[in-house]
Amino acid sequence: MLDKSTVNVSLTYGLLGGVVSFIYGLAIYFLYGQNPYSEQTEFSGTLIFVPAFVFLGVKYFKNYIDTELSFKKAFTVAILIVLILACSLALLQLIFTLAFGGELVSQFANEARGELFQSKTELVKSIGKENYEMMVEEVGNRSALSLSLKQVTLRFLVGFFISIVSAVFFRK
Repeated sequence: MLDKSTVNVSLTYGLLGGVVSFIYGLAIYFLYGQNPYSEQTEFSGTLIFVPAFVFLGVKYFKNYIDTELSFKKAFTVAILIVLILACSLALLQLIFTLAFGGELVSQFANEARGELFQSKTELVKSIGKENYEMMVEEVGNRSALSLSLKQVTLRFLVGFFISIVSAVFFRK
């Protein structure tokens, strides 16, 4: 099902995208003090790097490996790039958090709790007091692994749609 060229291109662009996304998160953290797990950093990194590396990887595959690229093959290359990018980034951030940044998880939980407390009246009105209290409790129970899994999920969901678009764009 997967030939060597599909795996090689997907690994190259997926790992490169994961490492670049990780470096971006570290740069934002060290330069501006913004948590790499924050919503702003996650969304900006996802919306910049996932489409860029999927597009570049599928374009490379079409230009140099298979000029008669079908939708199925383009989608396969794209979705593999997304999976490898998401998993490599999550693994790198998990290792960094466990080795050097233990305060990142508690900082994220405190920021999320603060946002929940700011919008308490609207949330209680829309979802109810019991659900609000459950949300506040769950935010406090976050771990580095759960935040990494959240990143993989976000990048995969965005990447799935980007993969469809790039496969349609690059098909023969």
